[in-house]
Amino acid sequence: MAAIKLLEESIAQKIAAGEVVERPSSVIKELTENSVDAGSSFITVEIKEGGIEHIRVTDNGCGIPRQEVELAFLRHATSKIQTLQDLYNITQMGFRGEALYSIAAVSKLELTTKPAEQTTGAKFIINGGKVISLNEYGCPDGTTITVNGLFYNTPARLKFLAKPSVEAGYVGTAIYRLILAKPGISIKFISNDKVMYHSAGDGSLKNAIYVIFGKEVAQGLIPVKQYIGNTSIEGFLFSPKEARSNRSAQMLVVNGRPVSNLIISGIVERLFGGLTESRRFPGYVLNLNLPPAEVDVNVHPNKLQVRFSNEYQIKQLVETAVAKALLSHTSQPVAWEFKQAEKIEVETRLEASKQDDTIQQRPYTETVAEAVGRFTQDVGLLLGNSKPLYYIEPLMQKPSIANIAANGKNDQQSFSGKQPVITIGQLFDTYVLAEHADKLLIIDQHAAHERMWYDKYRLALENAQPCSQKLLIPQIVTVSYEIKAALDDNLVLLSKLGFEVEEYGRLTYQVRAVPFVLGQPQVQDFLIQVLDMLSEDRSVRTNDLKQEKIMSMACKKAVKSGDKLDQSELAALADILSAEATPLTCPHGRPFVITMDRHSLDKQFRRVK
Repeated sequence: MAAIKLLEESIAQKIAAGEVVERPSSVIKELTENSVDAGSSFITVEIKEGGIEHIRVTDNGCGIPRQEVELAFLRHATSKIQTLQDLYNITQMGFRGEALYSIAAVSKLELTTKPAEQTTGAKFIINGGKVISLNEYGCPDGTTITVNGLFYNTPARLKFLAKPSVEAGYVGTAIYRLILAKPGISIKFISNDKVMYHSAGDGSLKNAIYVIFGKEVAQGLIPVKQYIGNTSIEGFLFSPKEARSNRSAQMLVVNGRPVSNLIISGIVERLFGGLTESRRFPGYVLNLNLPPAEVDVNVHPNKLQVRFSNEYQIKQLVETAVAKALLSHTSQPVAWEFKQAEKIEVETRLEASKQDDTIQQRPYTETVAEAVGRFTQDVGLLLGNSKPLYYIEPLMQKPSIANIAANGKNDQQSFSGKQPVITIGQLFDTYVLAEHADKLLIIDQHAAHERMWYDKYRLALENAQPCSQKLLIPQIVTVSYEIKAALDDNLVLLSKLGFEVEEYGRLTYQVRAVPFVLGQPQVQDFLIQVLDMLSEDRSVRTNDLKQEKIMSMACKKAVKSGDKLDQSELAALADILSAEATPLTCPHGRPFVITMDRHSLDKQFRRVK
């Protein structure tokens, strides 16, 4: 083994930087958090090539005195922590004093800064951790930091970055989380000279949600507000119809800090219950405020997670608040079962009276129960059951099960032999029973129908046949910046699959046509699912793999377990077995038919030995 020795300072710097700076979005997060802590009322973030080539963050905060500029770039130099006790009462976004040191170690950095009380500012240049210059400089109040050539001196780190459009998506996510966490700050995000986000900074969370998620989401928000002692939760739940295929629309803010917490998301998902489809996640933006001493923000290297000293009380608060919000916004009775739980004191704040501006408070006692029931009402009840006005062109009606089967099979009318498949009936509204030769066939109707859709879709693509249907009224789809990056990268592939999509605005697209397999589609819902997959699953790199996954997703529109089918539909599903070389599995690999021969049945009834 080699002898033990101290690392060179330059190597140690780069290792330390790697703990804080993972990619351009890490730089953005650290710099914008410093801007927030500096008391800024506006922050502008500019990037080029996903932030790999260029990052600039400008704010109007308190600035840095010239004599402290160089000190700010030393490791663990901070104005936010003075004593050990301060670690247990953190109110700022940043506190470790590692951000500027780490960023400067792996980039070419320039800082201009000026406190309001000084007549001139300072300009500081540092490349790869080496100070180049520090001079007096005329500039506006506040701070501007420019980062060029991120990881220019660590090529091994540089090669592991994703392509610029993907990195830009990560930056966009960091920005929109900050906008939602800090609605009182005007934040502008510019990518390759185009403005992507620009929040008003008027303090309205609803307006911030509008900027990020669009008009439709903002119009269907469900307000949440609840207090327990000195702990409160406020914010909004998204309408159940806005549920996503992942948790990208879930946002928890603790004392002004955007964090992730699976316990909170699990509670919200459970309370939404039957209001959302299986494997769909409700959206929300919730602000949790509690005494700083009761939350530990120093449990994650990037401060993305927190730990609560009284987790039980937090869980009860969230559960009560979300349950009440959903119940109060449902126009019909909701099935809600309770089991006995201990009583807790709940503080509620009343609106200010018209006579004076004092906020009155009164305590009351209520039973907070663990929800074991499910909301069973239709999702439309929450928003008046309104439906979008769109439909496909008259000649492209949604194909029935029978039509799909007739158009997609060949002339071979047998299953593993020359005798026809004879339909018997439907079992449990889930399985098709059929007879072939001396066998009983039990067919899973959903899996078999998925196979039909998939083969029809694949055949059309292989033969270069039109597989689109025009929408009578084009639909406008609003996306996040991360999803925009995935959409722009895959427009050609989506066109091949039957989508006709064109850019309509900053973060909006116009959908003019969709794949015919969607029938009368929920366009935004399905397209967002596809784009979520493309932006989230980095393992899907080739167009062939992407195409397969999208085709599989489209087939989710097949009939479900519990759907009653008529005799012609049952026969069509049974006839899929007659098609030549049809795999006896759904596109996801699950078998859709099992068989039992007559001998086995006779043996069960002891007719034979």
